[in-house]
Amino acid sequence: MRHTGWIFFLAVALVFYAGVNFIILNKIRKALKGWSPGREIILSLFFLWALSFPAARILRAESSGLAGFVLQWFGSAYMAVMAWSFLVILIAELLWLLRRLFRIPVFRDPADNQRAMRSFVLITLACMAVAIVFGSVQMRNLHVRSMDISLDKPAGPVKELRVAVVSDVHLGSLIGPAYLKRIADSINVLNPDLVLWVGDLVDERITGELGEKCAEIFRSVRSRYGCFAVTGNHEYFEGKDEAVAFMRRGNLTVLEDSVAVIENSVCLIGRKDRQDHHRKSLQALMKNCNPALPVIVMDHQPIGLGEAEKNRVDLQISGHSHAGQLIPFIWTAQAGYELHYGWKKKGDTQIVVTAGAGTWGPPLRIGTRPEILLLKIRFGGS
Repeated sequence: MRHTGWIFFLAVALVFYAGVNFIILNKIRKALKGWSPGREIILSLFFLWALSFPAARILRAESSGLAGFVLQWFGSAYMAVMAWSFLVILIAELLWLLRRLFRIPVFRDPADNQRAMRSFVLITLACMAVAIVFGSVQMRNLHVRSMDISLDKPAGPVKELRVAVVSDVHLGSLIGPAYLKRIADSINVLNPDLVLWVGDLVDERITGELGEKCAEIFRSVRSRYGCFAVTGNHEYFEGKDEAVAFMRRGNLTVLEDSVAVIENSVCLIGRKDRQDHHRKSLQALMKNCNPALPVIVMDHQPIGLGEAEKNRVDLQISGHSHAGQLIPFIWTAQAGYELHYGWKKKGDTQIVVTAGAGTWGPPLRIGTRPEILLLKIRFGGS
C-alpha cells in the first residue's frame, strides 16, 4: 500500500513538472518567434536543463566524480529557474489581463510588440543568470550569528552557556567534507560549552569513504559539555537508523525522544522528527525533567509551537525552514510558519529558529545566509 502511495505521488509530481515546463517552453517559443538562431539555441538549452533535474535524481546513486557533481548541481539549480520562470509568467499574464480589462495601449504595431516580448524574455533570462551566480556564492557565505537569551530559572552553578547551534547541513553530493570542515572549524573558534545539531544533517546516505571523512570531521568538533543531535525529516527520507548510526560514529549524542541533563543543571530534551509516527508527546518527555531546572528542547521543525508553551518549556530551538532559502520561497516560509526564522516569545517560552548552514534543492541562497547560531544563554540569578 505504501509503495502504491509513492508511485501515485511520483506520477503526480512528474505530470506537474512536465506541465509547468511545457508552459515555460511554450511562452519562450512564442516570445522569441522570428528570432533565429537564438530562439532554437535558447529553447534547446532550456529543454536540456529541464531534463537535468529528473536525470540527476534517477542517476544519483550511479553518478560520481566531476560529471556527477555537475549534473546534480545543474539539475538542482533548475528548480529555482523553473520557479522563477513560472512566477514571471504568472505576473506577466496578470499584467496582460489588466491591460485588456482597462484597455491600456502599449504597441500598435505587432512587430514592436514582438520585439518587446523578446527583450523582456532575454532580460529576464539574463537576470536569472546573475541570480544563479550570486546565489551560488551566497550559499557558501557561512557566518556566525550571535543571540543573547535570558532564562528566568537558575541553573545551579552554571550561570551562562555558550551554545553553538547548527541545522540543515544536508550532506550529500553537493555539500561534502570540505564545507563540513568549514562548519567544524568555525564552531571550534567559538569555544562553545555545548554544540547542538538540530536535524537534517544528511541529504543522502553517507557511506564508505565519504562517511568516514565526515564522521572524522564531526569528531573534531570541541565543546565543554558535548555535542548533541536530533533527527530531521531528511534523516527519515534516506534511512533514519543508518543516519543515526552515522551521527554516532561522529561522536554525536543523538537524542531520540530522550533527555540529557547538562552538569545536573540544565535539562536538554531531544525530540524525534514529526516524520516519526511513534514520536512521544512533549508532555511525556517533560516527566523526565526536574521542573526546577531550565528546560531546552531541540525539535527540528518549528511547528506546533503552542505545545512548547503549554508545557512551559523555557527554550525551544528549531531549524528546517532555511529561513526560506531564496526568493520566492522566503515569502511562502513566512506565510507557512508561525516563526520561520529568528526569535519569538510565547508566554514563558522562548523559541529560536535558525536559517541553517546548508541548502536543499537549489544550491543557492538569495535573501538569506547560511549560518551557525551562537546562543549566549544566561540563567536566572546570573
